Amino acid sequence: MVTLNAREGPEAEVRRDGVERLAAATRALADAVAVTAVDRATLDEVTGALELLTQRLELETDDDGYSGLLVLPVDPERPETYMPLNPIIGGCSPVRPDVEVRITDGEVIGTATFTRRFVGPAGHAHGGISAMLADQLVAAAPMAIGERTVTKSLTIRYLRALPLDEEVELWGVCTSDGEQFKAKFEVRARGEIAVAGTAVLVPYKNLARRAGIVREGKESGRSGVTKAE
Repeated sequence: MVTLNAREGPEAEVRRDGVERLAAATRALADAVAVTAVDRATLDEVTGALELLTQRLELETDDDGYSGLLVLPVDPERPETYMPLNPIIGGCSPVRPDVEVRITDGEVIGTATFTRRFVGPAGHAHGGISAMLADQLVAAAPMAIGERTVTKSLTIRYLRALPLDEEVELWGVCTSDGEQFKAKFEVRARGEIAVAGTAVLVPYKNLARRAGIVREGKESGRSGVTKAE
């Protein structure tokens, strides 16, 4: 069983903001690691310092499914507020790329920029990163029509490689299809479609029931202890 316990209040907000700052600094460090050309002695010195910092962070941990970082209220126009550790959009994620998505007019739109730590073919993002981005777009699209889902199947067409260090445009939309949902997405680079595809999604409550994900406390106005919906 996995427990999600949304937190509230100034103390929870302060802690989340602190983790967001730490995560941003960690991502900046990862970008620096991917391009650094310093000598071996400097590398060893920095590595030693990082090992000590890692030990300090491991002194206390949180068993909550989102490490206690899901803080109410959430913003229905900002999917990342529901998923603080999401590896594509989560503000508290130490690994995510620079991706911003918003819900507007029944669609999900946004931008993304990939640095060299996401490199596949030289100068371009790895195809697996494009796939993760695609999955995130189709998963966020149902939120624009008030639904929470998970991806059942995903079809991707790679038309052009995504360039590094250039902003790309994101778009996704979702429609209901009986008990399932259908979504489609596009990623545009330099004004042209680079990655596109479709997905079939199912209600999130199906996964929660099978995986034993339990929500405690309140979220989006609901209270008590319930199965995630």
